Amino acid sequence: MLDKNIKPSVITFNILIDALCKDNRANEAFQILEFMHQKGVEPTAPTYNSLIYGLCIAGQREKATQFFSDIISQGFSPDVITFSILVDALCKDGMAEEANELLELMIETDVVPDTVTYSALIDGYCLKGQMEEALRVFNSMVGRGLKPNVVTFSSFIDGFCKAKRVDEAMILFRDMNAFGLTPNVVTRNILIDGLCKAGRVEVAQQLFEDMQNCGQIPNIITYASLIDGLCCNGCLSEAMELFHKMESTGLNADVVIYNIIIDNMCKAGKLNEAEKLFCSLSTKDLQLNTRIYNIMINGFFHEGMLSHAENLFTEMEEKGFSPDSWTYNILIQGFLKKNDTRKAVEFLKVMDERGFSGDATTASMVVDFLLQNESNHESIGILREFFLK
Repeated sequence: MLDKNIKPSVITFNILIDALCKDNRANEAFQILEFMHQKGVEPTAPTYNSLIYGLCIAGQREKATQFFSDIISQGFSPDVITFSILVDALCKDGMAEEANELLELMIETDVVPDTVTYSALIDGYCLKGQMEEALRVFNSMVGRGLKPNVVTFSSFIDGFCKAKRVDEAMILFRDMNAFGLTPNVVTRNILIDGLCKAGRVEVAQQLFEDMQNCGQIPNIITYASLIDGLCCNGCLSEAMELFHKMESTGLNADVVIYNIIIDNMCKAGKLNEAEKLFCSLSTKDLQLNTRIYNIMINGFFHEGMLSHAENLFTEMEEKGFSPDSWTYNILIQGFLKKNDTRKAVEFLKVMDERGFSGDATTASMVVDFLLQNESNHESIGILREFFLK
């Protein structure tokens, strides 16, 4: 186009800038903006909105805010999309109060907030557990004649669930019908998870059944939440039934679900079954993680199988999984419980060298050991050094 001396239009530039920003290439998008200036093409609101969005999704919210201030000082009049992008970014950074100030600025400058703007602010307050503030914004939104959408309600339900106010979440869930809204899979997943965490698994199971009856297909997150809820409430056999039902639908369990099941098998004393399931994972197209190794190592220690635990730790490192703080605390606690001070000290040294620290349980066990044992002076010295850090 440029070779033929054809000047690209602002629409062409906007399409290119938007694509770059959505591809997390904001730096290149700003180079295009500079090129626009050189060619005498005046940026428009979509140009600036894409750039601000690109900075925000790249984690450069402060730079986006500064850019916003700069273009306003140059005479740019932001629209509802510009403000909504920044309100959302501020809220995701835990700055709901600042986002609220921006909303007030919108109104002062005669830019009318829409449902997206209000929903972003509501979500921001919900993320901080400030449910009364979220309700205030909701009432303001409805008072302006705007209708909440499914995202608005999902944010509220999530906020109430995390605040352990599940009954209020249930009321909001039922109120969606009054606004002509149908809960989607995300909304139902949030509520199922909240109910499970509140120990109300039977209600969550009913919601799961209702979900399918109204034609919505549960996804991997739905199953993970319900399986976890069943396990945490001592219903391992029901959790396994649900796991097999999930597989029969063609959904493949992810590592999160295997973590949940294997962990609860170990806690229920079904180590052989847990080990068998763990070993089967190598045949599946699944990306394992450090956590699942930690769970199995912990399971072996609980059953007094120290050599199995240590061998699995070695395998874990050989396969490229980096031990974390929990790994070392499991190992140290496991060896201290079995009075294998030499091994405990060995892993204490490694943990310290790798920049990890002991948790409260490890520290307590070290103190107990110091009080009860004085025979091994070398080990005592290292344990004292650990405790004094």
